[in-house]
Order: sequence, then structure tokens, then C-alpha cells
Amino acid sequence: VARATLMLTDQGRWVKQSNSDGDGAFHLDAAPGSYVLYAFAPDLSATGSFAVAAPSHGVVVTLPMPAAPPYAPFSHVRPPRSPELTTAENSFKQMGLVFKMYANESRGMVFPPIEPQDGVFLPEWRTIYPEYLTDTRVLFPEDGITRCYFGHALTNEAQGLAFLDAIEQLGIETVRDQDILVGAGRGTAGEDTIFRLNEGLGRQLFPDVPAGERVVQQRIPVLWEIPGDREESGGLVLYMDGHVTWQPYPGPFPMTEAFVTRMRGAMGLEP
Repeated sequence: VARATLMLTDQGRWVKQSNSDGDGAFHLDAAPGSYVLYAFAPDLSATGSFAVAAPSHGVVVTLPMPAAPPYAPFSHVRPPRSPELTTAENSFKQMGLVFKMYANESRGMVFPPIEPQDGVFLPEWRTIYPEYLTDTRVLFPEDGITRCYFGHALTNEAQGLAFLDAIEQLGIETVRDQDILVGAGRGTAGEDTIFRLNEGLGRQLFPDVPAGERVVQQRIPVLWEIPGDREESGGLVLYMDGHVTWQPYPGPFPMTEAFVTRMRGAMGLEP
């Protein structure tokens, strides 16, 4: 499985983590001994645990996935550096801190809901300004780049499309600050529900996995740029743990073609 996350543990303690490459191969450095290896599918829809020993070679990990993701290579691809991109990346990191501060003081430790307006996929302004966000240019820079925020935990294209379906069917007021029942396999990490972003989500999804919160937060996009407004084909993505990376388009979720096309339509942008 390409782009899987591999996490090595020792008596319930996190030891080392790595990602498989485009061919599904992986390597972890560890001291001699016995460990438990946890493997997570790229969209968190499948996981498994395996007893392993170090040193070992040729260990095979099998995950019950219906199909391989369409974009196999796992790499943090960046366009040529520019002052504008550096400024945008710093703004994303600041928004990551805003979301964390809000969650730490909110009931249920949830992230902000989205605005109660059709086609406006941004955090509700009155919930974060000015208490958590004091400089409006962080979220609304004058760079012409469209940004997107859902406030819900989505890990693949099917879930993103299911979320947009729910908005169309139930209305933004119903969906924006609730968990959403969408049917078996269409919810967060293969569940039947799309969950609100919250600080305990990893423990909620994987209660028996040590450091499962770490993996979940590394994988769930929170804020991202809609491709089409930059010369480069792709956009910045802020993940739940606060790290920001450049994702090519088309590429891994949320930069898949079908999802981006649907988003541009929902936001009233040109195809």
C-alpha cells in the first residue's frame, strides 16, 4: 500500500514512524528487540497491528483496502520558492494555532464551525475574531487565492463529496456544526459518520492504538487552497497537527480532480 503510515511501538509507547513509498516499501530504524507495528491506510479507512522483531527484513504488512489510492507517490512537493508562497505558508501556520486555541477552550474541544452561508467554506468569523485571530490579513490576504475550510474530518475524496451532498440535501445550517450520518464507509476513516474536527478524534477513531491521535492529526486536512489561482498546479494544505505542505494537483485528497471540480462549483468559481 503506497503512502501508508507505519508506527512502531514498544509496550504501548511510540518509538518510530515512517511512510511507505510509491511501491509500498518501508524502513524503520530501531534497536534490537520485540515491537508492535501499526499500519494505517492513507485515508485511515484500514489499520492493522503486527508483532515484529528488530532486526528484521522482508516484513510484509497487509491492509484490508478495497483498492489502491490513485496517486501513489508520497512526497512533499513544492513549487519554486517565492516570497508570496512563504507568506501564505506562514499564514496557514498561524491559522493552525488559531484553530488549536479555539478548540482548547470550546465545549467538546471542537474546531470552529463553518460560516452559515452557502458557498462560503471558511471558519465562522465571529467565533475566532478578535479573541483568537487579531490580524484579518492572516485569513483574508490580498493574494487572490481561494481557501477552503470544512470544520469536519475528511480523509478522502468520497468523504469530501459526501459532505457536499449533505450540505445540498440538509442545508448548511444543519450540517455546519454537527456530526453527519452519511452511511457505511462514507464517513471519517471509513465510519458511517463524518465527525466534527476535535482534539480527541484520534482516540475516538482508534481507542486501542497507542499514539493514534498523532497519526490522525497528521492525515486530516483542515484548511487548503483551491487549485487554479496560482501559476503552479497545486496548493498549500494545513493539516490538523499544524504542519503545512504543498500538494500537487491533481494529487492526494484534497487535491483530487473530482473533489476540486465540485468545490469550485459549490463556491461559484470558474471551472
